[in-house]
Amino acid sequence: AAALTAESLSVFSRLDATCIPLFLQRMAVHGGLQPQDLAALMDPRDLPRVVGECPAAADAMLSALSGRPVCESEGWHPLPTRTSFAPLGIWGMMRDAINPSREFIPICEKDSMWSYDTAVYEAPEWHTRLENTKLGKPIRDVDIWVCHIPELVTPNFLAAWCQAIDDSNLGAYNNKVVRCILELVWWNGAVKVDLLNFFLTVWGLILLVLGTLLRGGDAEFVDDSIEKFLEWGGRASVDFIAARALVDTAHEAAQFYGLFKLNRGRAYLNAGNVLDVFRCIVPAVMFYNPELKLVRIMVILMYWVRLLEVSFSESLARELLPIQRLAHGLGPALIVAFIGFCALTHAYCALAEVPFNNAFLQQSFSMLITADVTGGDIVTDPTLLQRIFTPLAVCAFSIFFLNIFIGVIGENYSIQKQVSHLVFLQVRAGLCNTYMLRSTVIPGWLFPKAAGPAAVVAGISMAVLQAWVMLTDADLKSPPVVFACCQATMLLCCYQNAHEPWARYDEQGRPPPPHYIWYAEARQDEPPTQLDDMQHCLRDLRDHLRCAKSPVNSRTRSFAPDPAGRS
Repeated sequence: AAALTAESLSVFSRLDATCIPLFLQRMAVHGGLQPQDLAALMDPRDLPRVVGECPAAADAMLSALSGRPVCESEGWHPLPTRTSFAPLGIWGMMRDAINPSREFIPICEKDSMWSYDTAVYEAPEWHTRLENTKLGKPIRDVDIWVCHIPELVTPNFLAAWCQAIDDSNLGAYNNKVVRCILELVWWNGAVKVDLLNFFLTVWGLILLVLGTLLRGGDAEFVDDSIEKFLEWGGRASVDFIAARALVDTAHEAAQFYGLFKLNRGRAYLNAGNVLDVFRCIVPAVMFYNPELKLVRIMVILMYWVRLLEVSFSESLARELLPIQRLAHGLGPALIVAFIGFCALTHAYCALAEVPFNNAFLQQSFSMLITADVTGGDIVTDPTLLQRIFTPLAVCAFSIFFLNIFIGVIGENYSIQKQVSHLVFLQVRAGLCNTYMLRSTVIPGWLFPKAAGPAAVVAGISMAVLQAWVMLTDADLKSPPVVFACCQATMLLCCYQNAHEPWARYDEQGRPPPPHYIWYAEARQDEPPTQLDDMQHCLRDLRDHLRCAKSPVNSRTRSFAPDPAGRS
């Protein structure tokens, strides 16, 4: 067996990652090294390879490399045991209103120990974020942890993690370090892109509704000014959607180039990215031919479906994801229902001796789905055999095949509901991964301090331009280009975060130093054990005995004669 040393763990991480879980189990049983000692010989660049080879090994390594931090001055500045989970400002209040209560307070800092300067009696400023109780309730008991391997908040690690973890090993998202990484990347960057996409979806959907009102309006009841407004609103919707398609295409190109820089270009070829590219191409076709009904219908459906992309609200997303993922596991039930429909339709066509055409197919579908035992209008003068076969076929399909299909849907929903919290973390990890990949291409040091005002100015400019076009009938030469510039500016503002640990350069143009993951974990209230219940019963019994003795003794003292003759 390998020696229980940090050198052995380093060798396993380079040569055979599958041995790491058993090795760490042996180390835990026989009393292993401290996390900081294990991390001393670990190269952070080996961890993405370990994730790709054996996700369970990466999960075990992250847990083994995390521990209580070394406290530099236990007497002057000990580790905090309580901290406030209250929201910071209006943004924090909005976040907590649409998300479950937080279990972690993650921080990414350059220190790997709980330092304190005894010369000036001063701690680093970032310590206040983990020990501040002045923010108010809820104030909870916490444990402070640190992961002693640096450079985890990187595109390479997240790309490897998202590529290796699928539906078969979703439990890996229970890892506390990974959850803290996702919290940091999401609330400090990726949520901005998600909120912007949702905002643009609502905006584009409003313009599409205006365009549809024009096409479906009755000229007798629509005023000329309103009709003109709706007409220009329809044009504005096409220009706006075409501009967004152009910006989304550039956004997807940045993601592919980010993967290409990490030598992971093939990882872009998955179903999710293919769907994203499809959502970029179809609206672009609408710009060249707005009258093409099929394309317009597809764009309308895509924009309505994109309203379900609400990853910024965990509470809402965890209710929607089980419904969206009902298709998982429905393959066998669909095949059985389809075979049953084809068999009964074929038999009924042969029995009725009618041509197999579109009208017969529609009538057969209506008869089996709606349980119409009369057979509909397929046969005008049915025979005795047809009268017997029709209700039997309807009962067989509606009671047997459809009930199997419905039962599978219900069972699948229960399964998806149980793992909805892990599925949500998987979805959020994918969004954080794409955000960090694109951040390696999109510069984040251009105007980090003016990003918020610049995004507001770009949004207002686009709204004013659209209102001016619709109200004044102004004919601009290239409104899609102007709209694309405004949307691109808003998107660029979402990536202005030079102070974050994953930024390639800080505001002075220098690469950031190594960072470590710190987090305060709220202690969970454990359910009472049998021993706790027995102790509680004994305390109650003791209190009852004390209460029973006290009144009797007081009455005896009040009515007994005083031996000294005093009244």
